[in-house]
Amino acid sequence: MQKPVAFRCTVFQFRPVLSGCLFCGMAFESALFIGAAGQLKESKMKHQQQGFTLIELIVVIVILGILAATALPKFADLQVDARLAKIQGARGAVQSAAALARSLQLVQGLGPNAAVNMEGSNVTMINGYPTANAAGIGIAAGGLVDYSATGGGGAATSVRTIATDTGHGTCSITYRAASAVGNSPAVSAAPARASCI
Repeated sequence: MQKPVAFRCTVFQFRPVLSGCLFCGMAFESALFIGAAGQLKESKMKHQQQGFTLIELIVVIVILGILAATALPKFADLQVDARLAKIQGARGAVQSAAALARSLQLVQGLGPNAAVNMEGSNVTMINGYPTANAAGIGIAAGGLVDYSATGGGGAATSVRTIATDTGHGTCSITYRAASAVGNSPAVSAAPARASCI
């Protein structure tokens, strides 16, 4: 076994704990330093990185900016598509509810203006179909609580407007009550995509 080599300098004397050549590129886990006053001090010879460099931070910020610039327009498009799908769902619910209420009225043998009971709630009817108000098509279609419904009434040809929300009034459909016995109610077509922006 080789003896540790000691080197002298003006202030400190250096003695490696592990044997071997000091200048051959080997990394020593620790070393003992003997100070000028003769005190022993132990030091770790490891270099730890304390954080990120400025260049690394700038690169990350630039990448996040690029991702945000491409994701935000797509996110805005998804909101429009969601509103359009929501109003299309309302249109389907209104059409189905009107047909179901009509079927119940016919099966029960009721008159064209007699109310029908759907899931424990009375639905007001006019000319064989639900009226264009909250007590008619509103209850028949499950309350339409997630929508903004305005207008309408209990008379024939009354019109109820159903929108996705109060902030997007043009993204809406209309339900017009049946004008006469034997006529179906009119449900407008779903709006164009541009109406739901």
